[in-house]
This record gives sequence, C-alpha cells and structure tokens, in this order.
Amino acid sequence: MTRGGTIGVSVVLTVAVGLLVAWFLYTYERKEIDVPLPSRGEAVFNPLYAMKQSLQHAGQRVHARARLVDAAHPLGARDTVVLNGDPDLLQARETQLLLDWVERGGHLVVQAPGRVVGEDEESLVASLGVRGGQSTDGTQCMTVDKLTSMDRDPGADNPEEFIFDDETDDKPKVAAYDLYCWRRFSLARDADPQLEWHDDRGTVFARFAHGLGSVDVVPDLYPLTRQSLQRREHGAFARQLLAPNWGRGTFHLVYSTDMPSLWTLLAQHAWKFFVPLILLLCAWLAMRMQRFGPLLASPPEARRSLLEHVQASGEHLYRYGRAHLLHQALRRHVLARVRRRDPVAASLEGQAQVGALATRTGLPEQDVVDALHSPRPLDDRDFRHRIARLIALGRNA
Repeated sequence: MTRGGTIGVSVVLTVAVGLLVAWFLYTYERKEIDVPLPSRGEAVFNPLYAMKQSLQHAGQRVHARARLVDAAHPLGARDTVVLNGDPDLLQARETQLLLDWVERGGHLVVQAPGRVVGEDEESLVASLGVRGGQSTDGTQCMTVDKLTSMDRDPGADNPEEFIFDDETDDKPKVAAYDLYCWRRFSLARDADPQLEWHDDRGTVFARFAHGLGSVDVVPDLYPLTRQSLQRREHGAFARQLLAPNWGRGTFHLVYSTDMPSLWTLLAQHAWKFFVPLILLLCAWLAMRMQRFGPLLASPPEARRSLLEHVQASGEHLYRYGRAHLLHQALRRHVLARVRRRDPVAASLEGQAQVGALATRTGLPEQDVVDALHSPRPLDDRDFRHRIARLIALGRNA
C-alpha cells in the first residue's frame, strides 16, 4: 500500500471512530437507579427496624430489644412501649408490670390476640374488653377518606381527628387510603374505649384509658413494619398512633414477645435433627455389632483367578523338572490329613507306618510305598503314578 493509501485509511478510521463516539454521547442517558439490597444486621431479625430508624430521624429517644424486661432500660412514666407479638405469651409478672406502668402514665401499643378470649380469662387485653382477633376475606378494607392535620391533638374526643394527612398547604386534603384489609378484632359490650375505629367487619383500632396512661389495641402491627412504612398512609397512621407520648419519653420497641421458650423450640423442632441422627446411629451399630452364626467362619469361596494362578505355578514347576516339589507338597497335605484322623499311624515310621496306612485305607502296601516315595526325575509316567496313589491314599485316609 502506498503512503497516500495508508493516510486515507487512517483518516476514514478516525472519522468512523469520531462518529461512533459522537453518536454514543448524543444517545447516552445518565440516570440513577435504586437497587434493593438484602437486609443485613439488625434489619434481618427486627421487623420494627424501620420504625426505629424513623423515630431516631425524628429526634425521638428509642430503644429496640427482644424482651420486655431490661434492667439497663427501665420503663419511664411517659414512655411508649410497642409490643410485636401475641400478648397472651407474656408471663403474668410481665403483664402486671405493664399495667402498673401504664397506670403511671405510660402508653402501650399492642395487637389483639389471634384467638377468641373468654370473659373470665386473665390476660393483658381481656380486662379492657378485647375479645380476640379474627380474619376476614380481604375483600373489604378499612378505608380512610377524611384526613386532618398532623398538628391537631390526637387525644381529642373527636374520632375523626385520629387520622391525619400529608400537608402540602394550610388546608387539609381529602383522600382515600386502605388499611387493615385482612384482620379485625371484637370488643365486649361493656367495653369503654376512649377512641374506636370500626366497620361492619369489626374493630381495627381502640384506645383505652388506664390510669394516667393509655393502651392502644390494633389487629396487628403490620403498618409499623419495614415493608409497610414505605406507604404514606401507613407512616401517617404510625405517627398518629405514637402521638400520646411523642417527645416526652423513650420509645421501647419490643420485637420478639412471641418468641417461645427454649424447651418449646426444642420440642417443636429438635426432632427434625435427632430422629435422623438416631436412625444413623442405629444403622452404624447394626453394621458394627457381632453376628450370630457358627463358631468357625465359612471358608472363602474359590476364586477363578487364584485357581488359575495355582495351576500356572504347578505347570511351571513341572515344565522345568521340579515335579518332586509338587509331590512333596501333596504328600505333606495327605500326611497332615492322616495325622488329624489317625495320630498313631502318622507317628509311625518305615514299614510299620506303611502297614498301618494300608490297613486303614484298604490299599495294597506297594501302592502306599509308591505314594510316599518321591518320583524319579524327568519321568512323567512315574510322577503321574505316584500322584494318583497319593490322591487315593488321601481320599481313603
């Protein structure tokens, strides 16, 4: 290629690359996207973690823990406790502790138990007139269609002031939000809530006065969990729910009141581990235990490869003039058999032994002599004769 052709190709490539870069810069759009990451740390096991972060961001004192009683964080007179779980699982001592604390001015948020509570039962919410939670088909939600200002007193007597809106100007907006589609709870006829929110399916909120404090009962705490607080109406509901002691004390978020005891967990789940372990242990013992059977082990079965090896070894000795070694091996085997069956005959020597063996086996004495003496070297006929006599002697011994 000439110099001019090389320059031309370089110019074309440069222009092509420039056009490609210009097209990319013109069509490229820079935008930020949010990629949800899996939860880590406390967010994994604390369903009220988002509530904790929101309260801290709002400048409130908050402490989250797994158990109600914590000596390092005692309950103050103007504190708020949010119990996540079935209140029926609380011990009697903890229940009385909560009621005494509420009477001194505390604010308790608790969910209704998941069963029907009898009038004569002693539980945290039964004394207030709550008769347990119930499920619905989810087709009818509790709809909030009147929103009031967040700055208004949540403890006022007007039930409408329980709900608040997001303010964008001085006038309250009107909107419709759906809350609690699946759960309701019922109240006894003699129940006297300070505030109540209900429909024809049941009650979704009730606030009871108890001494200087109050107890709020809701079907569940789903609006306060991290999955639900992303919705504005749930955040507003949580803000109004926690309003009685807002800015006055510490918020105690107890997220594991429904955690059963260690023995209950073992009774429910330990068998999944121990049953296979016991079965494996029994199988191992069955493999290692002593078998019942004869005192002597069964003789090993003949293997074709071993027999072929023995036959090849004998043919090798016979081919190289060592047939007398084969005769000696067979003779030792026959004499050992005679020794087991007739030790007296085996202990004799010479003609006396020949006579005793001839008498025992019924063979002629000459055949016994031929069997016990080694064959002549390189005499195939004499070898076969003496081997045949040894086989007959061993068969009749």
